[in-house]
Amino acid sequence: RTSRRTPTDIPSKDLRVSTTMAGTGAYVQYLGLAILFHAGYSTIHYKNLPGTSVENLPPADVYVEVLLAFICTMIGSLVKANKLQPVRGGAESLKRTFDMENSRPEFQYFAHKGKAMKKRYGDKST
Repeated sequence: RTSRRTPTDIPSKDLRVSTTMAGTGAYVQYLGLAILFHAGYSTIHYKNLPGTSVENLPPADVYVEVLLAFICTMIGSLVKANKLQPVRGGAESLKRTFDMENSRPEFQYFAHKGKAMKKRYGDKST
């Protein structure tokens, strides 16, 4: 007996493209991190060379590597990110009022000094 695959079992083309892009984004991101570690290693190596002092700035290739690492990690993060969700809420949030959406009952604090002040100073509102 052979099992038949239903259309829900077969991953959609969008899902395959999304996982491929996420994998590519992760590789680009790891490449950027490796370049960044290499720039750090190059800086430490440069500082330990005889004839260089601590005050000397690292060579220009370290700055280029750091910039390249930043660009690679940024592109990798952006490619790896999921599809953005719409800003507008669903239909259920349209039914709720502004006060219902913004009420924060955990911030309601009723154990304040109002009772003690009323006893001490009396009720002057009348």
